[in-house]
Amino acid sequence: MASTAGTKEPPAAPTESGLAHAQTELRRLHLRWQCLTREEGAAITTADWNLVILLQTTKKNLRQEIGAAEQRLQEETRRCGADEAEYRREFRPIVEVSIQLESHNRDLLAMQLQQAHVQHQETNLVILNLRQLHHAYVHKPNSVWQSYS
Repeated sequence: MASTAGTKEPPAAPTESGLAHAQTELRRLHLRWQCLTREEGAAITTADWNLVILLQTTKKNLRQEIGAAEQRLQEETRRCGADEAEYRREFRPIVEVSIQLESHNRDLLAMQLQQAHVQHQETNLVILNLRQLHHAYVHKPNSVWQSYS
């Protein structure tokens, strides 16, 4: 519909499809987060720290996308007059799974740190033992200077 000079067209009514699209996009991003977090857990288990760093960087960028998608969903929910609490309840199970995965990865990191600490202590003990062996079996060179008093 063409508008004539001096008259304004009414704003377009929000569509349910805009709300559905915002929900779908947010769900897709959360599921992507979960996938990356599972990959991160596997990388932690195998001590592939380069992959862990890559995945964490990817998740950092994804966090921004999730924030923007959450904002779009809020805006669409308000435009449509829908119940925000209902949509929050809908996403709660998805977010809870993400939290559980993050918690599991935190536990995996704690185990890796503990193993590294034990290995460090064992290495220090081996170094100490080698030094003691070295001192026991290596003869000290005789002093070149002798004192004649």
